Amino acid sequence: MARDDPMMRFRAPADLKALIEEAAAKNGRSLNAEIVHRLERSLEDEAIESDSLDMTLRASELYKNAYDLHNLILRTHDDILKSTLAKTRDELIRQFEQIMQKSGYSDKIGKYPWE
Repeated sequence: MARDDPMMRFRAPADLKALIEEAAAKNGRSLNAEIVHRLERSLEDEAIESDSLDMTLRASELYKNAYDLHNLILRTHDDILKSTLAKTRDELIRQFEQIMQKSGYSDKIGKYPWE
């Protein structure tokens, strides 16, 4: 932080100030640096949570599309179309599994309904 960074003034309860002062001393930071660090970290956590929600929604959409394709495969009698649909389904599953792995939920993937 530079001296020319904008200054902010705010009120906080005395017990909260004491906790932040303790944390700052423990972490070898000034009171100001500790507050800035914690604010930055909380904003980063919010961004991660938002990304995680986006990934979960995308994974859910991919899974539903793969499931719908599988049901279509079961109703299709044309072998070439079945093959194409199965490849598309398998690609959707691959994308779904990649998202689940990135989000840390890959160990929670069980059997698919069509297996």
